[in-house]
Amino acid sequence: MRVLNFLLRNHAKVLLFLIIILGAFFRFYKSYDYFPFEKDQLHDVVFLEDLWKKVKDKKILPLPLHSDNGILVALANDGSLVEYITYHGVFSYYFLLPAAVISNFHPYGLVVFLMSLSTLSIYLMFILGRELFDEYVGLFAAFLFAILHPVVLYSRWIWFPSLVPFFVLLSLIAFFKIHSGDKRYWYLFSLATAGVSQIHNSGNFFLLFMIVMAFVYRLKLPETRVSKFLSLFIFVLIIGPLFIS
Repeated sequence: MRVLNFLLRNHAKVLLFLIIILGAFFRFYKSYDYFPFEKDQLHDVVFLEDLWKKVKDKKILPLPLHSDNGILVALANDGSLVEYITYHGVFSYYFLLPAAVISNFHPYGLVVFLMSLSTLSIYLMFILGRELFDEYVGLFAAFLFAILHPVVLYSRWIWFPSLVPFFVLLSLIAFFKIHSGDKRYWYLFSLATAGVSQIHNSGNFFLLFMIVMAFVYRLKLPETRVSKFLSLFIFVLIIGPLFIS
């Protein structure tokens, strides 16, 4: 009887937990045997390994200077410039680098990281649906995100657009939190929105959309100068390499 009462009182949390477990099952089940690994994925893994070796050997500094026309330019310790051919903005590579290092650059380690982010995105989808409507809409949206075949498939793919749902959801959640009066989310909004713009070319349209929405909804800026500076610094730090040449 106590268990039944607990389930009735916390039915939304229980359902969300079951949905997340279901989504994790679809993503991780036999994922080692069925994850795409082709020329682009090989390029990204080799790139990350080479980048880490040069950073570890102190041949280059870990901070990129800029990315222009698919070229990542980093600063060597001797003051010279090092160029790498890239397919995406530099943020994607530096975001995936810790997972690559931990897994000793085994491709499946990156796949596990991406699947974990996709599983976490199920919860973020619930949060967004609850913020906009109610918890039942959030549960339904989370359920769809958990079981949709394209979402599950791309979560197993070492493909930078696989990161897009995670950062888009973070950006939208932060946006509506700021709109409701919680200005602490400016840091998250700056990071996630700038990050999306570097993950995929379509992210630039999302960035423009969010900037327009910020003006339309008249989002209030952080109150202190330090908070304003930190929010702007995070945004410029992430998006800057796209524009500095």
